[in-house]
Amino acid sequence: MNEVLIRTEKLNKLFPVKGHKGKTVKAVTDVSLNIYRGRTLGVVGESGSGKSTLGRLILRLIEPTSGECFYGDKNVYSLSRKELNLLREKMQIVFQDPFSSLNPRQKIGSILWEPLVIHNRTSGLNKEKVVGELLNKVGLGEEAANRYPHEFSGGQRQRIAIARALALKPEFVVCDEPVSALDVSIQSQIINLLEELRQKENITYMFIAHGLNVVRHISDYVAVMYLGEVVEYAAVDDLFSSPLHPYTKMLIGAAPEPDPRVQLDFNLIQGEIPSPIDPPPGCRFHTRCRYATEACRQTSPPVKNISEDRWVRCHLYK
Repeated sequence: MNEVLIRTEKLNKLFPVKGHKGKTVKAVTDVSLNIYRGRTLGVVGESGSGKSTLGRLILRLIEPTSGECFYGDKNVYSLSRKELNLLREKMQIVFQDPFSSLNPRQKIGSILWEPLVIHNRTSGLNKEKVVGELLNKVGLGEEAANRYPHEFSGGQRQRIAIARALALKPEFVVCDEPVSALDVSIQSQIINLLEELRQKENITYMFIAHGLNVVRHISDYVAVMYLGEVVEYAAVDDLFSSPLHPYTKMLIGAAPEPDPRVQLDFNLIQGEIPSPIDPPPGCRFHTRCRYATEACRQTSPPVKNISEDRWVRCHLYK
């Protein structure tokens, strides 16, 4: 039986549009999903679909417009500052860009030691030993502690960012497109490192990505987002073997295929993603969907439960 570590209920986030009174960007809309302990939830979708905003809402790096998020039995949004600081030790994030997420003026040893200083966890610890263990965990030598971020490659910097996220021994880590800025050969190394750490440390990941092949490799479950909504949620094997939502089918159909004999169905790909400031009525995907009906244009589709831990938001499934 899977243990639910994090649960969101009807999570919404609106951002005001500067210079346009009353206009808002509907970044996340009615997101309700489970993240299971020790598993990886992959979150996919085009740019602007709300993936990173959802991750930041779960970590409470930004406040929601409405909705709830529970970490175990604790409502993340009702915690006091002191309670939230204690919870933050269990929740960390690895940012997309390893070149801007590390302080260029600090040596690596100080960067890795800083989380323990902030959370008053340094008592009785030896800085050199702790930093050395963290660097060894991510495949870098202890000598890296005395160097600056600019002395490392992109892949090495991302390993340092992962080591920093692990400093407090968290239970949950949001990986916000951690390999998208890296070369393909380095991407596989970072993905394998994250998977190895998950198994050793029993870490739970929320892995945000564009690349479906990456998500397929590392994820146990996948949430597909479109214009702020989760339109399909399923175990990774079920999603890739039998996608249900037309948008999911479009994403899988558009993924690069190394075999030249395989013909991609480009007819699945239509139009551009609408503006999140003024999303279309009804189903938000109907402007690009070849299966759209009048119901799709007028009524927002409800969530249809297909089986345990599998659901889709689409009028095709009554």
